[in-house]
Amino acid sequence: MLDWAAWYQKTYNFDGYRVDTVKHIDHDFWRDLRGVTPWYNIAEVFDGSYDFIKTFANPKELYTAFNYPLFFNLRGSIGNGESMYKISQNFFDCQQRFGDSVKDMGIFLENHDNSRFLTEHKDKKRYENAITLVHTWIGIPYLYYGSE
Repeated sequence: MLDWAAWYQKTYNFDGYRVDTVKHIDHDFWRDLRGVTPWYNIAEVFDGSYDFIKTFANPKELYTAFNYPLFFNLRGSIGNGESMYKISQNFFDCQQRFGDSVKDMGIFLENHDNSRFLTEHKDKKRYENAITLVHTWIGIPYLYYGSE
C-alpha cells in the first residue's frame, strides 16, 4: 500500500489524497504513510470529537481531516433550528485544538456517508444558509456532487 500510494503520486502528480475510514486502521500505518506521502492527505474520521480527530490529523500521521463536528452542528443548528451557539463553539474548539492548521480542514455539508441535507430538512433557505457557511468558514469547502 505504501509503495502504491507513492507510485500514484509520482505517476499522476496528485496534490493530495482523501483517505477514507481512517479510524478503522491502526495509527502505525498512518505514520508509515506520512513517511512516503508527506503532502496533503485529508482524513475522513467520522466522529464528532475534535480530540479524537486530532489523534489522526497531526504532524506525524495525516495532514488534516474533514470537520465532522461542524458537519453535525450544521445539521442541528441550521437544519433543525437548534441554537447557533454550537456553531460558535465549533469555531473556538477547532481553533484551540488545530491552531493555524484549521485552514486546511475540509468543510462540508453532504457526502456519500450521510443523507442529503434536503432529504432531512426540506427548507431550501436553510440549505442555502448552510452552503453559504460551508463556503465562508475557515477551511477548504468540499461540495458533494449535485450540491452545486
